[in-house]
Amino acid sequence: MPAACVVVTANPRATEDDLLAWAKLHAPEPAAAPKAVHIVHALPTTLIGKT
Repeated sequence: MPAACVVVTANPRATEDDLLAWAKLHAPEPAAAPKAVHIVHALPTTLIGKT
């Protein structure tokens, strides 16, 4: 299942449902939208700091 991990900085009150609705609205086609959105504090990085 495609999912998106999102770090929210612009609107800290955005919910996972808000972001999922935005993604569905802006996706070029319905299949391109994620099926789930997870809000995280930071994106995971490798040992050398790359995301």
